Amino acid sequence: MARAAECRIDADEQHAERDGAYADEREASCAQTRTGGAERNEAYLSAHVDSTGADPSDLALALDPQTSGGLLLAVPPDVLADYLSAIPEAIEIGVVEAAGDKQIRLG
Repeated sequence: MARAAECRIDADEQHAERDGAYADEREASCAQTRTGGAERNEAYLSAHVDSTGADPSDLALALDPQTSGGLLLAVPPDVLADYLSAIPEAIEIGVVEAAGDKQIRLG
């Protein structure tokens, strides 16, 4: 998504933590539960992800093939509140910014 749009996704764990997102997944990550595809995702995405400020469990969660953005949407800021009100399960995880040297920044 970020590569095609020539932008960067800045995923901030404080947004997700505020909304209580991925509580069960975070627990599994802390227990060192990983899927077979996680290592392949990490190898492929390492050149595209700036994870210098990310907690290791958040990085593992972001790169896990079961949670790595299959339902990610970019919603304009002026309609975000309306969207979040209309879709109660939706959460805000970050912002879309101008392109940088990496397409995704975690932390």
